[in-house]
Amino acid sequence: METHLQPDHDIIALDHEETWPVEIVRILDHNHGILDTYEIVRLQRASGYDTRLTELREQRNEIISDLNGILEAHNVLGFQCTRLHPEEINHIWANGLEPLSAPSQLRRLQDRVAAGDINENMMNSLLENNRIHGNEGRDGHVHLSFTDEYPRLCGYQFFRYWGGEVIYHPDHNEVLHSIGLPCIVEAVVPISARRIWSPGADFVKIYLERRGREQVDGSGMGDVLDVPVRVRDVVQWGSDRFLTLTKDADWDNGWLPPIHL
Repeated sequence: METHLQPDHDIIALDHEETWPVEIVRILDHNHGILDTYEIVRLQRASGYDTRLTELREQRNEIISDLNGILEAHNVLGFQCTRLHPEEINHIWANGLEPLSAPSQLRRLQDRVAAGDINENMMNSLLENNRIHGNEGRDGHVHLSFTDEYPRLCGYQFFRYWGGEVIYHPDHNEVLHSIGLPCIVEAVVPISARRIWSPGADFVKIYLERRGREQVDGSGMGDVLDVPVRVRDVVQWGSDRFLTLTKDADWDNGWLPPIHL
């Protein structure tokens, strides 16, 4: 398939400090002592009210607020693990990664009926068990992770069957395992589109961990967006990039079901 890979300019890769804005690194370097001391005191505090911890937390929150303000003008690389039919890959290139919705899931199912991948009875069964309608955690949202560790650690469950958690139903395992190929969608996410993510907290976490501090507070390394996002690449099973992102994932270890192709 023809590649549509987008250029990397002005895309921050959270796990790769060399891509961070210079101003972000400058602020972190300048406040390294405060941020590191906060983590030490936080982990050592036994219980109860601690004035020193409160003061350090307030200073840390101010630093994170400054980082967030600067980061609002930038894009971050996001990852979504899934299983896609080639026609769906073309749709994503044309339309971006769109929020989940009942109409979009109906279109996907109807396309698979038209292609002969599933029959109408199965489509109706999957529609009746659709996990979008009335589910505030999924309807109208795009779930993304901002760490490139995500495909290795969490990709397996999404690579196994077509349709993702929303369409999946155990009664139709074998058919859903046979549609499409495992893919990692790389998206270019405007940080200004964030909903609950505090990017500055995760920059602090990675910065300190790279300098030897353990168990650092963060913000989850991901978000749930409510707007379409531009796609940088759709990384398909078997490609060098797919192998790089999944690294040493031990999926074929005897207790996990195989990923069918």
